[in-house]
Amino acid sequence: MDMALMLSVILPVFNNERTILAAVQSILQQSFTDFELIVMNDGSTDGTLGVLDGIADPRLKVMGDHTNQGLPRRLNEALTQCRGKYVARMDADDLAFPDRFQKQVTYLERHLDIDVVAGRAVVFDDQHRIFGLLPFAPDHATITRRPWNNFPMPHPTWMGKRDWFLKYGYALPEIWRAEDQDLLLRSYQSSRFACLPDVVLCYRQGKFQYQKTSIARRHTLKSQLGFFTQHKNYKNAALSVGVFIAKSLFDVAQLFPFISGYYRNKKLSASKIDDDRHKAQQFLDQMEEKLPPHIVFVSNTAASLVRFRGHIISGLMQDGVRVSCLAAPDVETEKTLRDLGVEFYPVSLSRAGVAPFQEIKSVFQLYRILKRISPDLVVSYTIKPNAYVPFLAKFLAIPSLAVVTGLGYAFIQKSLKAKVARTILSTGLSFAKRVWTLNQDDADVLGGYYPFLKSKLHMVAGEGIDTDYFDDRKIQASSYHPQSFLMISRILRDKGIVEYAAAAKLVRQNFPDAIFYLLGDLDMDNPAALSRDEFDTLCRDFPITYLGVATDVRPSIVNAAFSVLPSYREGVPLALLESAALRRPMIATDVAGCKDVVEDGVNGFLVELRSAESLAQAMGKALSLSEDRFYAMKEEARRIVCKKFSAPIILDVYRQTISDMLK
Repeated sequence: MDMALMLSVILPVFNNERTILAAVQSILQQSFTDFELIVMNDGSTDGTLGVLDGIADPRLKVMGDHTNQGLPRRLNEALTQCRGKYVARMDADDLAFPDRFQKQVTYLERHLDIDVVAGRAVVFDDQHRIFGLLPFAPDHATITRRPWNNFPMPHPTWMGKRDWFLKYGYALPEIWRAEDQDLLLRSYQSSRFACLPDVVLCYRQGKFQYQKTSIARRHTLKSQLGFFTQHKNYKNAALSVGVFIAKSLFDVAQLFPFISGYYRNKKLSASKIDDDRHKAQQFLDQMEEKLPPHIVFVSNTAASLVRFRGHIISGLMQDGVRVSCLAAPDVETEKTLRDLGVEFYPVSLSRAGVAPFQEIKSVFQLYRILKRISPDLVVSYTIKPNAYVPFLAKFLAIPSLAVVTGLGYAFIQKSLKAKVARTILSTGLSFAKRVWTLNQDDADVLGGYYPFLKSKLHMVAGEGIDTDYFDDRKIQASSYHPQSFLMISRILRDKGIVEYAAAAKLVRQNFPDAIFYLLGDLDMDNPAALSRDEFDTLCRDFPITYLGVATDVRPSIVNAAFSVLPSYREGVPLALLESAALRRPMIATDVAGCKDVVEDGVNGFLVELRSAESLAQAMGKALSLSEDRFYAMKEEARRIVCKKFSAPIILDVYRQTISDMLK
């Protein structure tokens, strides 16, 4: 085996998505660089591997598979792959000081009789509060003085000879949660240990968990009794039983908050660690600053995250931001997101369902995921995520940004269902740190309905459009017709589909060659959707050509002369932005969202709400445009969208907002 390397670092992982990035970065940023890092995956089922995939460093090697085989077996497997003269251990939720490896390698090179050297470790929690130091002893005699009471040698700080690790290895069957102490116990009589007086590691300690601690205690005792009885050292065996009883009683006492708090805040702090505390706090703060911000996007569908916010996600990731997405399962779109490097988490979010148990299940799923991955900021879209996520984020102390993409069904309809939706939405938005609307009308409406939101409301000009991608000069029209109209929309009454069909019939009376296309999803789950029979009747009785659904709408847009959207209300409609970027004059209702894109007589025409006659008149006016006027409208359409709605403009707003909210 190639032994050119000085050091191999073993980092076992199992569902450590929340902490693995910081742990790996603390290793890769070591002042000592002659090492390989073997991350041994033990069947992680969360986003751990996604985080690791985003780390580009030739020293990092991810091994293991999707089966959970236990820590000792995985450690032994990793040892057989190590190429270094020395092997270092660390856990996936700890942080190594930048000079750890340099100090330990130097020590081992100068003390050839030492098999394993450890270091001191500062104890901290998820809020980066420092509580004290783990027990330690400086030399072999002190470390091994009381083998019946464990060895004060923090295992995540170990570095030792590779041959020593291979000789003794980790015991199988597994010594549950006591494998490192068992290894020291089996080897201490024929080995030499040491511990540096320097703090080399920050040891993350979570909340006291009685069950896990009890398992560790029992298996430690089992290991000790087996070893001492084998060597006929019955005194040590008896002492180990006494220690087990005493510590078990103390564990029970720690179930009471007062005693647990006393132990953490007093006993650990009793160590004189003022200098080490200051050094560790500085290091933790520096590590936090170096780590990229972790932003989570939540929507009811994964497809909407790609279609409407794909350029935002890509832009932030190019900035080095770590991005996760939560949405309803969608295999194809999930793949698209993961190919971008996004960590995707499926959530059972129903867009229109109101079944209580299903909604409770969704809320708990969101809670568990957000708690587990602990992002720096969560951004939610659409009614249900905006209703649930800000509340959960507030409870978990995570800043949240709620983006109201449009006041659709809940504010258009007057039904009881719509009223309930408004109430739930307002409750959720009240917990958000900041609320965005995509047009000023929606901001005014929300502020009018809910005065308590006014201080949080900000208006952002849409969600942006990639004007390079949507450029008609790059798309070849295959069947362009000068008297053609295209409506891109979900097949909903609120989108004006009935008015579009009726207007088409009226226009045909004066322009018999006119063509009317329709592109979009039937969206049967939406309460405003047409039934299948209603839609079939519309296509049969009116001059509408249905184009189905397209993943790339550009060819359909450039094949039509005009874009139409007689919607009842919008945020900022992407269909109009795409059409404008592709130099297509637009016809839309004079309502919130649509009028933000269409300037009447400049890049299109605005028509009356719910009026097929007004829409038909505007279509007739469009078909009567002179060639020069038509060309001018086309150019104005693209100029305006590039000036107000281009992706870089909106991306800069996201960047600035993220920076402000994370201060």
